[in-house]
Amino acid sequence: LVGMTPYQLAMLVQPFPKMNESWKYKIKGNRLLNGFEIRQLMTSSELITEGNKQNHCVGTYTWSCRRGYTFIFTIRGAEKAFSQSCLTIEVNRNKKIRQVKGSFNRKPNEKERKVVQEWAKLAGLDADCYDLKD
Repeated sequence: LVGMTPYQLAMLVQPFPKMNESWKYKIKGNRLLNGFEIRQLMTSSELITEGNKQNHCVGTYTWSCRRGYTFIFTIRGAEKAFSQSCLTIEVNRNKKIRQVKGSFNRKPNEKERKVVQEWAKLAGLDADCYDLKD
């Protein structure tokens, strides 16, 4: 407890949300695009599953998503053979893309970057993000 910020201390006493409890904050962005399905993750369970499959920390974003500070999207191949997640996208409440990460926090490849940039344009999001730069 020593060295924790007031926010971190407050989070310790908050009740943990139910695993399949969907949060009410959403942004429009779910769509099929160039053979990829892009959809918002809406429960703690989905975040944890995504983090486990991708081997990154998105499973810890429950509180931010639940309060509408952060929106997490997954991109996966739309065809059944390619249905595993290939990227996870964090969008803040100002509709700015903050992170785009693949498995083990890898940056997106050129094809993936183009899909994310096109999706951002269609969804009205700011795609000026370090992970989308060459």
